Amino acid sequence: MKIIVVLMLAVLFIVWLNLENVRVGYDIGKLEKKKAELANYNRILNIEISKLGSLERIESVAKNELNLTTPDKFEVLTLIRKEEEKNGIFKKALSFVLSIF
Repeated sequence: MKIIVVLMLAVLFIVWLNLENVRVGYDIGKLEKKKAELANYNRILNIEISKLGSLERIESVAKNELNLTTPDKFEVLTLIRKEEEKNGIFKKALSFVLSIF
């Protein structure tokens, strides 16, 4: 009698393991499909990032939508590093730029 109960439990356990194996297989299939969809969406987003970040597009938006213009040569101010500022070069450059205007 004990042997029959043990065998029945073993058979039930094996059937349960097979059912779990099938369920996990389905879950893996769904996740692989979702992974492929996300990879495709990621590729599309990276293409969009490249388009939006292109210098040509940024220049076009700046000129056409923001009405910005290319500065004249006297409108460009080069920023001086902090080390040079300590030596007074920044003050000299600023006074020179201000003297032009």
